[in-house]
Amino acid sequence: MFACTPSTRLAVALALLAPAIGATPPRGAETAEFRIGNPDGVELTRAQTQGRPLLVVYEDKGSGETNRAFKDELSKLAKGGAWVKRITLAAIADVQGYDFWPARGFVKSSIRDEEKKAGTPIYCDWTGAFRQAFQLRSGTSTILLYGRDGRLLHASEGALDAAQRTELISTLRREASAAESDAAATK
Repeated sequence: MFACTPSTRLAVALALLAPAIGATPPRGAETAEFRIGNPDGVELTRAQTQGRPLLVVYEDKGSGETNRAFKDELSKLAKGGAWVKRITLAAIADVQGYDFWPARGFVKSSIRDEEKKAGTPIYCDWTGAFRQAFQLRSGTSTILLYGRDGRLLHASEGALDAAQRTELISTLRREASAAESDAAATK
């Protein structure tokens, strides 16, 4: 058995926490500038999200099933809720490790198949630039929700539990309703 000084214990604790620090942007942070495209060149930019809530679901091949329950709930809601049309969904695949021939072609084909199943564009982060701009860690499922004012309302890594999913969907509904009111007021 060995003895540790309080300063050694603190240093070890900080070292263990270091990967979690900076893993997502801090609450209230503004949306980073971005430009990202799907396999067919359809792009999404920060400017296109102005005045609308932005929901980012960022995953790689290994973490794609982590938040399946949340994505299934969103899919059900999209079929029955007009409010969902006031949200910008950015489903983003971290495909940085596949940016070479012939892998890139296979990945594009696979992403297209997933887009058809999901009924929404899936954007590809080929260079890791999106992940870096948003301070995201690779290898995990990350969900970010920016309000219609462009400020971060929710950030999480890993699987959302039922209570977190309910809270996030409630926040999405409020933001979408407010965006709809804002749009009606400007007409």
